[in-house]
Amino acid sequence: MTGLTAVEVSEDNIYLDPLVKPLGVNHAFGVDVLETTRALHQKYPKVHLVSGLSNISFASRNVNC
Repeated sequence: MTGLTAVEVSEDNIYLDPLVKPLGVNHAFGVDVLETTRALHQKYPKVHLVSGLSNISFASRNVNC
């Protein structure tokens, strides 16, 4: 963020994709994602946050939902 804002990229033009750990490995990783997203939103309220759903479901093929 510091590098982007240093070259005058406005926060509303920045998109962050926090790393999502696979829930199929550990369901507690879902809490990590929510806490990270909340912290980023609080620190950078104008920044857009995105996440790929394939990141969430990776390695969950053996999990019965």
